[in-house]
Amino acid sequence: MTLTILGIVFLILAAIALAIGILMLIGGRRRSGYIESKPSQEAAKWELDPSSIRPEPKPMSEFETFVPEDEFAPFTEAVKSADDWYSQGAGELRGGNEAAAASSFLRAAELGHARAQTIYAIQCLRGKGVEQDYDKGARWLEKAARQGNVDAIYNLGICYMYGRGVPEDPVSARKLLVYARGRGVEEAGRLIGQIDSGERSDPVF
Repeated sequence: MTLTILGIVFLILAAIALAIGILMLIGGRRRSGYIESKPSQEAAKWELDPSSIRPEPKPMSEFETFVPEDEFAPFTEAVKSADDWYSQGAGELRGGNEAAAASSFLRAAELGHARAQTIYAIQCLRGKGVEQDYDKGARWLEKAARQGNVDAIYNLGICYMYGRGVPEDPVSARKLLVYARGRGVEEAGRLIGQIDSGERSDPVF
């Protein structure tokens, strides 16, 4: 009788222990499933592959000590706008550094700055800060003239008048100079008079 009771008690305790073990196992899986599901839930929100989720990038301050300061220089130069390069060139030109100014104006010109294109073209035509090159000067004047820059149109008219970088063409020269005179370039009127009279002063360039 006593053994039977002890057996029943033992079975009951074993059943309780088994039940507790099963509950702990189920609970652990649920917690694990919740933890594992977080990346998947985050990915689903952005429609990403869970494996693509990465930690937030470190602040720049944490990288600055590892990257030499001069490594940032190319990036700084790259983000300058055409106006930035033009302003830099204008400052260098005022300071008498024609070569540096030409370099800056060229950078602005390549970005489409009409005023810089005109100034760089004149530097090329006169050989100021760069090697004299009529062809290059005329090409940059044409680019600026197509944008409506009056100084470029005036100087391109001179190029056609004297055949500097373009074929000598009095008709084209006169058209350009008449346009420039109509936009306030008074000196264009004197050159138009020379074309009409057939008289020629010394070339400007």
